[in-house]
Amino acid sequence: MMAKYFYSAVQFLFFMLNSMEEVVYCDSTSNELPKLLLISMDGFRYDYLDRIPPANKSFFQYFINQGVRAKWVENVFPSVTFPNHYTIITGLYPENHGVVENRFYDPVFNETFLFENSKQNFESKWYDMGAEPVYVTNTKSGNGRLSGVVMWPAGLAAVKCTPPDRFISGAYWINKSIEFEQRIDYIIQWFSDPDYPINLGLLYFEEPDETGHPHGPESGEVNNVIAKLNEALGYLKKKLESKKLLEKINIIITADHGMLTHPQNKTINLDDKLDRSWYRLTGTDKNMLLVQVFPVKGFEDIVYNNLKNYSNLHVYKKDDKALKDLHYNDNRRIMPIILEPAPGYVIGTNDSLAGYTTVGVHGYDPAKVKEMHPFFIASGPAFKKDYSTGPISVVDLYPLMCHILGIKPAPNNGSLENIQHILVNPHKANILSVTIVTYILIFITLASVAGVFSIFVVRNSKTRQTFKFPTRNSASLSGYKHGADHRLLDSAGSDDEI
Repeated sequence: MMAKYFYSAVQFLFFMLNSMEEVVYCDSTSNELPKLLLISMDGFRYDYLDRIPPANKSFFQYFINQGVRAKWVENVFPSVTFPNHYTIITGLYPENHGVVENRFYDPVFNETFLFENSKQNFESKWYDMGAEPVYVTNTKSGNGRLSGVVMWPAGLAAVKCTPPDRFISGAYWINKSIEFEQRIDYIIQWFSDPDYPINLGLLYFEEPDETGHPHGPESGEVNNVIAKLNEALGYLKKKLESKKLLEKINIIITADHGMLTHPQNKTINLDDKLDRSWYRLTGTDKNMLLVQVFPVKGFEDIVYNNLKNYSNLHVYKKDDKALKDLHYNDNRRIMPIILEPAPGYVIGTNDSLAGYTTVGVHGYDPAKVKEMHPFFIASGPAFKKDYSTGPISVVDLYPLMCHILGIKPAPNNGSLENIQHILVNPHKANILSVTIVTYILIFITLASVAGVFSIFVVRNSKTRQTFKFPTRNSASLSGYKHGADHRLLDSAGSDDEI
């Protein structure tokens, strides 16, 4: 009988531990669902605001004063639109979520993804390689949670059979015909819907990237379009106030990458080193910064050797440590040879370089080129006020958003612990202290039960020749999951799995 009580006590304590690890990812103490609006301003470099006159950044400054500004965001390689936008909403590196470039080839589908292809923006097969965007996590968490997406790159398809609950029909990310104010109207309408309001919104602006490419990041034209974005934030603030949402909603304003000036004489011409019959380029971006090379069978070493000593060019071979360190290796959509030019340079051929006049470029390794880093501002009830922090990692934004929304994140490469210092109530420290105390109490309880049990066994053995220990199915505790680390992904498995 005593053994039965001992096992019951152990199972109860394990149940307590397991329950404690199911942390409530929520800062709100009310019954109302936490609200989050995620805004991306494409190509907004981390230091753009520092050169803008106060009058032209007044609403940016309002949200900074009311919240948090990071020095910059450590974004992922390659520093281009689609990979980083999908990393923002999944917390995964491109090799794990599968959106490895703005244009890429999939050898299983034998098709090339093109980011300007409106149809492919809605096709699940390009995005559903195991990743789970925050709009899916939010909707799947139930309790009336709904998600709305306005033109987010890599954020319109159904993933795990779950599309966004609200989106603009037929409007994919590059639709410039929808004015900034109209996009804001959609989001505010969805948040304030009397019957089925969203609690998560994703909102995208293609600027200042679109202006930065033809005019360059240091141009007056970029300054002017930032002033236009400032006006859009003012319009957003006004609409939120009119709906009595401003004090209730958490807002994150960030970007996918920065931008660097390209001097026109800094080019790398592949025709100087390679015969075009030796290779083909797969899904190369118009930036001509990150180039994926698929050598013809038998020419792998010839292509690599002809390029590896090319000045101002980084040549990466699949499975090299350099690519693994970049988290850009273990995916079937990453080609055998990757080319990245030195800062300021672009890569091309006689054809593509003829007439190439782009001034602003991006795509370089952010760890090497700081101009690739985007900005970050966040405000709302979950965030500290008038607070500055050092660099933060883009992969940590997904667990941060899940925490704010009160939902459990899917497996990802980020960590709430790394970024929770920007929150008013991070909870982690409190949970940790409670956990330590609880462990001590559990240890004392187990020791006491074990002591009583030992006394019982000793006394009982004096009156009986044998004592048969009660049998129990060892699988009874198999449901216990201790210390589940949602950051760790097994990238050594199938390319179809994260």
